[in-house]
Amino acid sequence: MKKIKWGVIGTAGIARSCTIPGMIQAYNCELYAIAGRSIDKAEQFKEKFGFEKAYGSYKELLDDPEVEAVYIALPNTLHYEWAVKAMESGKHVLCEKPLAPCEKQVKELFDTAKENHVYLMEAFAYQHSPYIAAIKKEIEDGMIGEVRYIDSAFITSDYNKENIRMRRETLGGCTYDLGVYSTSLTLGLLNEEPAKVEASAIFSEEKIDKLTSVVMEFADGKKAAFTCGMTLATDQDRRLDRLEIDGTKGSITGTKFSFNGDGELSYTIRTAEGKEEVKTVEVPQNYRLEVEQFGRCIDENEKPAVTEEFLSGFWRRSDIKMKKNEKIRTPLGIISVFKNEIPERYHCAVEPEILRISETHIRIRTIDQAVSWGEEVYSPRLHQNCMNPENITLYPLEIEWNGDKVTVSDHYGMKRWITGEKLPDIQDWNLKLKKLRCNPCRNCGRC
Repeated sequence: MKKIKWGVIGTAGIARSCTIPGMIQAYNCELYAIAGRSIDKAEQFKEKFGFEKAYGSYKELLDDPEVEAVYIALPNTLHYEWAVKAMESGKHVLCEKPLAPCEKQVKELFDTAKENHVYLMEAFAYQHSPYIAAIKKEIEDGMIGEVRYIDSAFITSDYNKENIRMRRETLGGCTYDLGVYSTSLTLGLLNEEPAKVEASAIFSEEKIDKLTSVVMEFADGKKAAFTCGMTLATDQDRRLDRLEIDGTKGSITGTKFSFNGDGELSYTIRTAEGKEEVKTVEVPQNYRLEVEQFGRCIDENEKPAVTEEFLSGFWRRSDIKMKKNEKIRTPLGIISVFKNEIPERYHCAVEPEILRISETHIRIRTIDQAVSWGEEVYSPRLHQNCMNPENITLYPLEIEWNGDKVTVSDHYGMKRWITGEKLPDIQDWNLKLKKLRCNPCRNCGRC
């Protein structure tokens, strides 16, 4: 059995306490190289865990031709950059979550993997657990009938202000750090996307979410909810992990449940008739299973447990969507978003989306929503092809507010506005067809 030569980029706690110990246990892994921000830190890891080589820069590790696969354990904001560099160096990449801060960059990462003929996988170690597999099989076998509700939680002790989980510049916050577990677990068990998502959060002085609650509603009426947070007492290392699944014929309770937990875990099945059965699953170290599986992908062309298809859907689903008619306070004043009715014969150039990325970062791409600032209303452009008047297309109005700047685009141009500047001149919503000037339409080519 071939052993994959691994390089580790970053000396974070997750690498030290979880992934590297799992790599040591993995039957198909060779701990080859470690890279830190300083050679001293890398040398400490080399001595502690038995790496063959230590590097004082990430680039030095990527330049080593002996390295076959790379595990990235850097702050969230550095994942995308170094995953790209690693794959362009011909290395397979296992990267800590989140891969990137948005779906667009996630797609770019997988495109880079394909271009360089390497594997890329996001490090959701618990997805490799036989405990999760056992619960999913119970659902698939109809043990509790049709699932109607899933409830989960992942809450940890609070962290000090210096911790990267508590800083905006490193994409901190409990949703990125913990909420991704409940989101991916719920959607992985159901294998479908929600029709509606609502969330509320409590933010810290550092303007990152410390406690977030999310409710999902699916097309057939089933629902799911989860809470994530970094709010427990700091006098000891504490965690709260919870999983409840209710169906039409019974329920599953995570009796002894922990995300990424190992050892003897259990769950209880309760039937509608009142019968109970406790089932126990022996779970190896999850990070070991993750590394072994990724090694088999490289050596045996096994399909990754966490695929691009799953993650693409996950990103669409995990961005917290704003409510209709919500009012948003920005440096340019109050933004109001409200619904418009669109005739069926109209063609929409893109799908609309209204996303709250953070407390001060909002992206709106609107087709069926109009946007108002004060007394002025702005909407997508309505275009009629002069050679084919029945061909009517709606082009989106795109607005992005990030910090103290607002960028507005209406398909033909883009400009950035800051506090005090005049609002953009964008065509108002008007469903009454009127003859358009030839110059801006650019549809027929006669100009």
